[in-house]
Amino acid sequence: MQFKEFGKQNSELCLLIHDNLVTWKQFQECIPYLEQRFHVLAVTLDGFDDVGLTTYRNAREEAMNIGDYLKIKYGGHIHVLFGEGFGCIPAFYLQREKDITVDLSIFDGPLCMDVKYASTPGAWLLSKGQYQLYNRLHDENTAGSMSERVEKVRSVTAKASEILRDSYLSLKDRTVDSFAAVRHLTADGLETVMEKTTDSLETVKEKTADSLETLKEKTADSLETLKAKTPDQLEAVIEKTVDGFGTIKSRTLESYENVKARTAANYDVVKSKTADQYENMKAKTADQYENMKAKTADRVEAVQDWAEEQDEIVKAWREVAPAKVTEESLRFLAKDAINFYKDLESAQPDADANVSVWFAEKDFYSRKAINALRTAYPKAYITRFSGLKRGEIITYPDKMAAKIIDQYDEVTGNGQ
Repeated sequence: MQFKEFGKQNSELCLLIHDNLVTWKQFQECIPYLEQRFHVLAVTLDGFDDVGLTTYRNAREEAMNIGDYLKIKYGGHIHVLFGEGFGCIPAFYLQREKDITVDLSIFDGPLCMDVKYASTPGAWLLSKGQYQLYNRLHDENTAGSMSERVEKVRSVTAKASEILRDSYLSLKDRTVDSFAAVRHLTADGLETVMEKTTDSLETVKEKTADSLETLKEKTADSLETLKAKTPDQLEAVIEKTVDGFGTIKSRTLESYENVKARTAANYDVVKSKTADQYENMKAKTADQYENMKAKTADRVEAVQDWAEEQDEIVKAWREVAPAKVTEESLRFLAKDAINFYKDLESAQPDADANVSVWFAEKDFYSRKAINALRTAYPKAYITRFSGLKRGEIITYPDKMAAKIIDQYDEVTGNGQ
């Protein structure tokens, strides 16, 4: 266990207990603001120092060792006790340590596991995963790996975009071909109808001519017969025959023109509809391609931003991470996290303690611990940080220090 001191000229003591897989350096950006008001004491728990020669055993033992150190050096009086994440567990036990007086306890992002997980198997699984994560992130070869993965994603996305574009062009070509085929078939159909109509007309014409000749011959024969009988009747028959032939010829021509006009109109309608369908399909396909292209680009940018953010987080973590951590220490810490919830539920309520529980709006892991702390500390303040993730308040060191000072002044009567 290590203790780093700052602002020794100040009389009011502020004790900081770090989160999992980090050291006292987690608070190094906030300490310059705090030491303007407090004598800051930043603790590095056993198992998380830079030497790697100690092992974290349990939070009660850590709290006892910190308490013994404070009793000897500072009379056991802590003005502000701040626990971050897993650091809330030893902070909780320290606040209840005998002969230790705490003016204000702040638990930021308290975390405890659900009791439905068995202690030993659950601790083993958690510690195994954390130990692998620690070694992977601690390896310098993983630096920038997230960004490199995003570049691979970008490359694959670019290829997918090319395939999509080729598919669009292929569809466009096929649509043009289909339109040309329909137009060709329509033209062929029109020509066939026109040819058939012409043939039918010629047939009708020939038949009409034949009928006319037959009628003419019969009429001639009849004429000879009627010539002697009734000259007037003969002239009337000739006139009617000529008129009938003219009527048949006129009607046949009109039918031909009507069929021709309707066929041409149908062709124009089919041509127009086919052109409209082609333009609609072309427009929709182009829109879909552009939309997919835009969405893909937005997603790639979002993933790239996220990856760069993760790389920055890993780099920042390396600056505050312990040089060496054993899997055994992580297993004991995980066991503490699993058992802490049961200890909170069974804790005797402390109605006189000044406690502030901090949690971030986007922190979904602290809810049970917060409810349990409310029971353990009926007067607890609940401080919510809008728009932040768990532990993210530390990235705003000036605001974090100001909030600690404001809440301390409030409970001690020094503030407004």
